[in-house]
Amino acid sequence: MKNLLMKLTRLSFFIENGTQKKGSLIGAVSHMKLQNEALTNEGQTPVFSQSRIDNTKAKTNPYYYPDVDWLDALMKKAYVSQRVNLNVSGDIERVQYFIAGLFLNQNGMYKSFDLYNYDNNINVKRYNFRSNVDVKLTKTTLMSVQLSSILQDEYQPTGRSIQA
Repeated sequence: MKNLLMKLTRLSFFIENGTQKKGSLIGAVSHMKLQNEALTNEGQTPVFSQSRIDNTKAKTNPYYYPDVDWLDALMKKAYVSQRVNLNVSGDIERVQYFIAGLFLNQNGMYKSFDLYNYDNNINVKRYNFRSNVDVKLTKTTLMSVQLSSILQDEYQPTGRSIQA
């Protein structure tokens, strides 16, 4: 019976890791130049003076002429996600079965600051389970049992939620 079970069972397993990187934005100086160029092309007066552009480029006063890369200031360089999947299926005499399990983990993309006792990320952990069992009771009677469950543990700045 053990050899029969080993022959008729199929197993698949995979692990997937993903990395997402933050994008990029143009700086304040490039934005001001492009905005002025667009307005000039439309026959309108530029919004930013050359003096303002030069002072921003020279960083003479970062409070009055700011040039902040907000993506770099607030986001991690990269963030990861993982997915693990296990499937087992087979058939033994009059019984066919399929069992699947999935784990998903997604971490947040924002930097954490020790200044506040507050986590501003969205983190998700999800567990999926599925089971299908078919038993052929007679030539004309088939009994099927299908079970499925999802448990999600999600943390977001507004609080934690567990969904089942």
